[in-house]
Amino acid sequence: MSTTLEYTGEAKSGILHVRKFVREVKSHLLRRLEEKRKFTFHRLPSERRKEILSELRRELDREEVKLAVVYGGFTSSNLFRDIDVAIFTGFSVPLEKEMEYCEELSRTPN
Repeated sequence: MSTTLEYTGEAKSGILHVRKFVREVKSHLLRRLEEKRKFTFHRLPSERRKEILSELRRELDREEVKLAVVYGGFTSSNLFRDIDVAIFTGFSVPLEKEMEYCEELSRTPN
């Protein structure tokens, strides 16, 4: 005895929604994969990484910088895309100037 399932009404509609959802998820994942391919990854010897950290330390030796933490791939992986730095200024940089301050730091020449 064979059983054939036939989808009708709400069940058929639900299956179509699931299929659409799966297509959207696949599309999203493919876009994300494509975006990742656009990144440039770097590999540096530990001596060069130490030099960069020293340069950062000198650059961030400012009165308003109370704490700076380097984190992310630069500190934990052989390959990295960028250098992540968290800075605490003890609220000495006004909130409305925060973005401007961050942009200034990111433009600082090597």
